[in-house]
Parts: sequence; C-alpha cells; structure tokens
Amino acid sequence: MASNASDSDPTGNGQQPGKAPDQASPAAPAGVDYAALYEQLQGAECRVEHINKRLEGFGGGAPRTRAALIDRELEPIQRAHTLAEVHAELEAAAARLKQLGVFSSVNMLAHEEPLDDPSACSVEVELEESNWYRVRAATYVQGGENTFEISGALVNVAGGAERVDAEINYGTESSHTASLGFSQPRIAGLPALLELRGSQLFRNNQKSSSYTEQLRGLVLALKSMDGSQALEYELGWRRLLDPSRTASRAVVSQMGDYLKSSLRYTLTLDRRDPSSGGAAATLGGAGWALRSTSELAGLLPPGAAAGAAAGSSLRFVRQQLDAQAVVPMDDTGAVVFNVGVSAGVLVPWGEGAMSRPTCIADRFFLGGPSSLRGFKFKLMFQLPHPALRLLKVHGHAFVNGGNVVQLSGTDRSPRSVLSELGSTFRWSCGLGLVVPTPIGRFEANYCAVLAAAEGDRVRRGMQLGFAVSNIA
Repeated sequence: MASNASDSDPTGNGQQPGKAPDQASPAAPAGVDYAALYEQLQGAECRVEHINKRLEGFGGGAPRTRAALIDRELEPIQRAHTLAEVHAELEAAAARLKQLGVFSSVNMLAHEEPLDDPSACSVEVELEESNWYRVRAATYVQGGENTFEISGALVNVAGGAERVDAEINYGTESSHTASLGFSQPRIAGLPALLELRGSQLFRNNQKSSSYTEQLRGLVLALKSMDGSQALEYELGWRRLLDPSRTASRAVVSQMGDYLKSSLRYTLTLDRRDPSSGGAAATLGGAGWALRSTSELAGLLPPGAAAGAAAGSSLRFVRQQLDAQAVVPMDDTGAVVFNVGVSAGVLVPWGEGAMSRPTCIADRFFLGGPSSLRGFKFKLMFQLPHPALRLLKVHGHAFVNGGNVVQLSGTDRSPRSVLSELGSTFRWSCGLGLVVPTPIGRFEANYCAVLAAAEGDRVRRGMQLGFAVSNIA
C-alpha cells in the first residue's frame, strides 16, 4: 500500500508496488512479482492520514519557500481513496512542485502507517531548494553584429516561487536591449505562468534596411506551464529613424512614431523526442513540431496616445506558421532528414488599409543562417571523427528556398502577386558544420546562391552565425 513518486516505475524501483521501505525494514523476499501484486492491490481502499514534509535550503541554508505554497500543491493527495489514486496524486504533486522551478530535488514516499489501519498510509515529502540567484554572460554573432549579453535572476527570494530577471545586451553596431521581468509560475494554483516584462530596445538596421528602430514597451503574458500555449498583450511606442540620410523614399515615408497595441496567441505542438541521439539532437530531436503565431495589432484607436499623429497606431493582422519534421535515416541517428516549412502573411486593416504599405519593422525578411522563410530542405549527418562526436559537432548539406512579396500599398491584382511570388523565388545550397550551444546552433557554412532577385544582398562563400529555430 505504498507509493514512491520520485520514480516513474509503479512498482517502486522493483520493490513492492510503489513501496520503498526505510533502512530499518527487512530485506524484501526474493521471487515476488511486485508488478503483478500492485495490479491486484491498486484498487484497494487507501487514504492518506499524514503528510510529513522536510524542506532543505540551498547549500544548507535556511529554507525560503513558504509552507502554504507547498501545502497548496500537496492538498489533492488527501482526496485519494485507493492505492492507485494515491500513486497518481503523488506523481501529479511532484510534477506541480517541479513546475515551480525552485526545487533541485523532489522525493515522495507513501508507506503503511499507522500499522493498525491497513487502509491508511502516510506520505513523506523531501524537498531541496535550488540556488536563488542565476547569472549568465555570453557573446555571439548574429546578423553580422557581435553582441555581448549579460543577464541575472533572483528566484524565490520572497518564498512564493516568484522570479525577477534582468537582461542587457549590446552590439558592435550600437544595437542594444535592456529588459526587466517578473514571472509567477502556477499563478493561484493554476497550470499557468503569469509574466510581466518591460523593455527598451534600439536596433540598428542601417546596413540591411537603412533605418534604426527604438522601442519601449510592456508585455503581459499568460503561458501554459508546458509551453504549448501563450497569450500576450503588448503595448509599446516605436520610433523609426534614418540617421544616415541614405534611405530610399519608400523607407523615409515610414519614419516617425508608432503606437503598438497588440494581442498575440502562440500554439505549439511538439512531438519531437529530445532524447534522440546523433544529428537529430541538434534539431530538437526526432519527430515533428508545429508552431502557429497569430497577432492582432491596433486594439487602441489612433489618437489614444497623447500627441499621437493621425495614422500612427499600427493596425495589422499577422499570421506565421512554422513546421519541422526530423526523420533519422538509420538506427544510429548519424544521418537525419530534416524538412522545415515557414510561411507568413501580414495584412493591414482599417479604413483604406490595403492602399497603405505595412510598417517595415513588422514585415517578414529573408536571409541569414537561420534559413529563408518558406520551404527548407536540409540533410544533416554526424561526423565520423571521435573527437568531433564528443563535441557533438555535425555536418550538414542543405538546399534553402524562400520568398517575400508585398500585399498592401501596391494596387496589384492577386494574380500579379502570385506571379511575382513564383517567379522571384530565391534558392541557395551548400555544406557546413553545426555546433550546438545554449543560445542556438552555431553554423559555419559554405553557400552557393542559385537564384536571387534584383536588389538582394547576396553573400556567397563562407557564412558564420547562429541559427535559432522558430520552433523552440
């Protein structure tokens, strides 16, 4: 009549179903089929009489987590009425406590106590807190700009599993970002994370698009604990500038201030196996994944902000869909076949919307080591050298294709737009090395451009950078 929630084996590590006797207990008799015994007894009446908790602070220090928070997550255990229900509730409670993100160790054990009541049991809960501060520093190259990043977080300082984090990054092209966030997992005991984040951003796009972007704003988000769904509201003030005075008339016409008030919903279906070895591990694991991001901007009227000029409120509908399938080509996973598809549409709304171009900062763009937007075909293989395998370095051969076309502000027919989409498709192929890192895949590729459109900035030969998948 006992259950151990720290192990997924319902037989309790090969001992009596869910039973893990303490050191004073006699050795279990040999030859007993505890799995079969558990099957027979799982419907037997069982109720939890006592829950004894032991909480250890990080590094032997004083515990910080409030007792009421732990009791809230353990309370459903006492509603169990059978041995199987007790076992299930212990596993569920352990999962809830791990979702708080403040414990490095969660162990639970149910055993027969008091001994004079065969339908009663007691539960021992052992928790060990993790470090309450996190610091991280990194440098990386993205979009031709070297960037230094430093971030830190305070976790569970007040004992409620809350998290306060700050991040600053600065690039060699003067791009920089500063953000401060607060998050609360399992808000009100629900399987959801509440997050509030304020940020200030300056992005230098002069080399690629002849403008700079400043953005200050807040994002309020409600996310599922498994990361499959997220609902976010963003309120921000954007300023586009042309400090070099070299932008085209089309870009100059978009310079100025914009108010952004948008609601964004993200749905992720991930059926990849993260335990996959070989080259598949670099791509998130064997299997498939799908992510849909829908955004509606313009929830506030154009004149909602003081001093806002007419038409400064961004109004658009943006839909993006990313899909990936990773198929191992052999049992070892040394060679995998990876197919990715990314597609998106950006459409303005409101009076006379289709006669105006969308804001350049919200558009889809092609290029960079993260792959072109559109169809992607890639073959990845494991390098045979033992040292490279130890470092998880892989090689890949790829063919990339993609395109973007403007829908609004052109006065063109749908047939003309579709014709341009097909006739100006961009293609490239090549070989390269892939090194997994905490911030994404670092790729060193040799690229050959097969087809490019007029005005494209083509980079043949070696290309270095981080490839961050749209599907996390």
